Amino acid sequence: MAALGVRGWCRAVPGGARYLAATIPTLASGRSFQVTLCLDDSPPAAFDITTAAAANSQCQGGGIRIAPEADIEDGLADITVVERVSLAEVAANLPILYSGALYSHPKVRHWRARRVRAEAETEVRGTRRRTRRKAAPRNRSAPASPPLHLPAVQEHSF
Repeated sequence: MAALGVRGWCRAVPGGARYLAATIPTLASGRSFQVTLCLDDSPPAAFDITTAAAANSQCQGGGIRIAPEADIEDGLADITVVERVSLAEVAANLPILYSGALYSHPKVRHWRARRVRAEAETEVRGTRRRTRRKAAPRNRSAPASPPLHLPAVQEHSF
């Protein structure tokens, strides 16, 4: 979600700072999303989240290590879910966003999967409700793509 807010920001501000600044209004609002995830053939699991990402590389947003154990060569998506957190919690834990220790936080969950299906009860900013998309086959020689943020309903195979 923060990536959507970064687009219009002044280019004089470094990328990492723009990304963090764009997250503040969302975090300050206290808004969270009811999301159901189904990974590979597992049963669906529901979460109350602040943010989530399905990533094939480790970093996003100017160096935030959203998936510190991701390996672009393994053919798997690293799914990171941050359950509902406040702006104060994020501020107190900023160092773990950049150090790679994100998974040590008790409200952060992590899985690896070849196929990811996500459904949200409400429309997530920047997405259309009830859409279905299939990911195109991945080119292993292509540069790392940015993490996929979870829209209302989306399914990806990796």
